[in-house]
Amino acid sequence: MSNQTKTTRRPRSMIVYLASLLLVLVSVFLIFDIAKEYIETLTLNSSLEEVSQQLINLQEENDLLIAQKEKLSDPEYVKNYARGQYMLSQEDEQIFRLPGSNR
Repeated sequence: MSNQTKTTRRPRSMIVYLASLLLVLVSVFLIFDIAKEYIETLTLNSSLEEVSQQLINLQEENDLLIAQKEKLSDPEYVKNYARGQYMLSQEDEQIFRLPGSNR
């Protein structure tokens, strides 16, 4: 009778061993998958911060361009801008460049 008990326990023991091995393998796979997802989340958060900063910079640049567009619709501003930047003069007007001036 003890001989029968050993033979019936061996397959049960083997089933428990295989089930445990399968459980460990599935656990390792799931842990690896979780780690991979966590790393991907960190990478995406970093990218999101960079893109958010770029968006802020582009919005500031857009605000400056809108302000410049509004200024350029004023003929007096355009006249003064052209005179200052391109050294345009009116009739009988002379323009002198002073030393030390980089413009």
